[in-house]
Amino acid sequence: MDSVGENQVSGKDKKKIVILGGTGSIGIPICLELVKQKYSVIVFTRDVDAAAKTKLGTASPSAIQFLKWTPREIPKRTSTPLFFSRDILPQVPTPEPSEVPLVEALNNAFCVINLTGRPLFGNRCTKTELQQTRTIKIQILHYLIHLLSMCQAKPKLFLNASSIGYYGKIGKEAIDVEVNEESKHGCDFWGHGTEIIEAESRTVTSKLGIPTINMRIGVVLDKDSGILKTQVAEFKRGNGAILATGKQWIPWIHIEDVTGIFVFVVKLAENLSEEDLNNIGAINVTSPNPMQQDEFAKMLAEETKSPLKRWHTPLWLLRLTMGKPAGLLTKTKKVVPSKVLSLGFKYKFLSLQAALKKELSPSNIV
Repeated sequence: MDSVGENQVSGKDKKKIVILGGTGSIGIPICLELVKQKYSVIVFTRDVDAAAKTKLGTASPSAIQFLKWTPREIPKRTSTPLFFSRDILPQVPTPEPSEVPLVEALNNAFCVINLTGRPLFGNRCTKTELQQTRTIKIQILHYLIHLLSMCQAKPKLFLNASSIGYYGKIGKEAIDVEVNEESKHGCDFWGHGTEIIEAESRTVTSKLGIPTINMRIGVVLDKDSGILKTQVAEFKRGNGAILATGKQWIPWIHIEDVTGIFVFVVKLAENLSEEDLNNIGAINVTSPNPMQQDEFAKMLAEETKSPLKRWHTPLWLLRLTMGKPAGLLTKTKKVVPSKVLSLGFKYKFLSLQAALKKELSPSNIV
């Protein structure tokens, strides 16, 4: 692969990172930061031409390689032949012609990062659409395992993007009870569905021996996407209001800290054993200082210099505009990032006000 600029390590000496879903709002800054940190980045994408027109292709045209991939359904073995011994591994499949460059890219990669999926709090989506997204994510995981099984030298680490939906909605417990990576998954639509995907991701470890870490991403603050983009637009139209009771939590995180945590874990893995990586299990990609929604709304009104309505936006109205995710947004738990703090990560944005100022300052708005 081509080198990036002058006085940088050669392509042969760089550690290779393969990223699925690298052209999204979270994937682009992660890819660019990995390049900056002198990693060799390969992005699997369904549309190479479209990917090349993103910031990845225009900002670093020679630094990032794009490979076309079309995940297909991999049939599961439904039964074991009588002559098959459980002590003998099944024969390694032979890649199809279109899969050869994908397997070559994955072979001897240092880390694989799966960022596929849709933002939890982005555009309106129905329960059916969310279920379809989960099905696609599971299909992608099955296909990735299929490709990885054909690698002679398997990656050292697999990072799988998950969400704080894993913990489900606030139930009978006190609203200020903290949940961390050791907490159980919720038993509702959100918790159960997210755990199904995470369980599939862990088969990368059980089947192939590659340590897997599920990155449970919170409410990402990015002026160009997600909930901040939609909320700022509403506030500037004079429609700013507290959502539902306002006492639910917003486990927010600035986009730069999302990038920072992913890259931090990749770099950390260089000095950790397989056992140490397996012991991590999951990481909450959130700020250490979650904010209740009423305080979040007041701060957003202040930063956008917009009025805040006296009445609250009811759940039924949120469901009209957001769809199914409205139920989770109005009953989000107090999620804290115990694991990444214990590993030594240093946040750029510890206060919500600083994060909002960074995103909404005139110099940051093009």
